[in-house]
Amino acid sequence: MKDRTPTARKVPKGQVSWERVKRKKSTREKSYEAKVGRESKGPTVLTLMKTWKFMFTFASLFAILTVLALIIEPLRYIFPLSGIVIMIVAYFLGGGLSEWHSVPPTTTIGAKSMLSYRYGGSSSNWDMITIGLIIGGIIFLSGVLSILIATLY
Repeated sequence: MKDRTPTARKVPKGQVSWERVKRKKSTREKSYEAKVGRESKGPTVLTLMKTWKFMFTFASLFAILTVLALIIEPLRYIFPLSGIVIMIVAYFLGGGLSEWHSVPPTTTIGAKSMLSYRYGGSSSNWDMITIGLIIGGIIFLSGVLSILIATLY
């Protein structure tokens, strides 16, 4: 108490102040930038080879699934449906709905999402969501392309 006037705490007990969070986040970002800067000096040919390898795998898997759907007629209609289901399930399992902040958090995932939104970051498993969208997209597009090819010929 200063001059016999009560003073209130600016930050409730057990919580971290915004200034401390911002300082911690800025030091984390600086260390990440320094780490990325050191790692980016590696050979660029290797990353290009990885990209071509991924593209070749993607194209060959897409072609194999399309030909398979052309040969087996029921797969033409099963592939688009299963691709959509795979993409939706991957989004839910990865926690994609926890990123929506328009609804107040009523679950543990929602509370975790609000905390990570406040302190910077994501509570979703974006690797799982991305892989699910890629695999589901390949299957969906191969089914749609086989339907289009079958109707044209």
